[in-house]
Amino acid sequence: MLPELVYGFHRERLDFTGYLVIDSTIENKSCGGVRVSPSVTLDEVRKLARNMTLKYGFLGIPSGGAKAGIKTNGILSREKKKLIIAEFGKALSRFIENGYFIPGTDMGTSEEDINWLMNAAKERRSSSVSVKSGHGSEYTGWTIVNSARQATKLENASVAIQGFGKIGSSVARIFSENGAKIVAVSTCNGTIHNPKGLETDRLISCRDKYGDDLVKAYHDCRRMPRDHLFELPVDILLPCAGSYLINSTNAHKIKAKVICPGANIPLTDQAEQVLFKRGIICIPDFVSNSGAVLGNYMANYVNRTKIKKIIDEEFSQAVCQLLKISRERNIYPKGLAIQIAVRRFYETKKKGRRLQRLLLRGIRIALPDAYEKIILKPVASHMFRRLLKRTFS
Repeated sequence: MLPELVYGFHRERLDFTGYLVIDSTIENKSCGGVRVSPSVTLDEVRKLARNMTLKYGFLGIPSGGAKAGIKTNGILSREKKKLIIAEFGKALSRFIENGYFIPGTDMGTSEEDINWLMNAAKERRSSSVSVKSGHGSEYTGWTIVNSARQATKLENASVAIQGFGKIGSSVARIFSENGAKIVAVSTCNGTIHNPKGLETDRLISCRDKYGDDLVKAYHDCRRMPRDHLFELPVDILLPCAGSYLINSTNAHKIKAKVICPGANIPLTDQAEQVLFKRGIICIPDFVSNSGAVLGNYMANYVNRTKIKKIIDEEFSQAVCQLLKISRERNIYPKGLAIQIAVRRFYETKKKGRRLQRLLLRGIRIALPDAYEKIILKPVASHMFRRLLKRTFS
């Protein structure tokens, strides 16, 4: 399957290159994050866009997958970043119109950045599938923790987190709350390790105060090079930053029992197959880190408590089934998950959103006063539960 659209351009005046890849659409709509990085490439954006198709497909959510990237030159001031993102938004305005591309946050972008982009594109943000809630990192943390729970016990499990940004710090707190022990953390400036455990609140405080220099500011730990984190003998490894950092050159050095990604495409396919043969469980990234997509989609219809319950129950059961069938068929989990995601994507594309939309619209017209409290939320909650239960049907 080839992407529907590949678009790239360069702006000499602001010294950046922009990319947009729309991998797939459903009813002429796609959704994906906007990544800002000095190292982002068109090939990376292509693969990230395909990953979004797989993510929506696995979950059965009616949207195509896309991704945008902005390759910059070095560290940006806030003002220059705003100018670049605004220029990028203007360049993409014809794709953003009518929801052909619905942008969300990604590595290097915040909600404020996406609002700058949308304002420049002169578009209001869609509420259908876009990642617009302030709970995105928390939702992602919930799916990561529940994915890991299907592979190993969390109580007293040792956890190493590669990348301690929005996702890494959020997931550290949730793992700690579930009885796990954070023993190592890395940023671009190095790794800190304490087999007895690092204090989660202090880690987050250091991150808020020092950013990536938290590994220099945190005491009572051993410091080591950044990539040494991958070689630590831990129960759970959480890659939460960057693409393809686990590959054929270091897959044989991994000592973790379970790998549960918070980042998109942190492992190459070759690395995943090597690790599978070594008996290391790798949860597919487009499954484990799907919380923001799933949670924000559901947030249009149900409250936060319902979202957590559905992730704790139906989503967890889907991951449990994935790992069970993977073992039975002796196929690495991502290979199996791709088969399921592609099948479900085309099933969803064929059905579209028309029936669901017509049903809810009809209820709203017939029972306007009861729609929100009595009809919509119970119907939506049941619908999302069935959506996840049908993953393996």
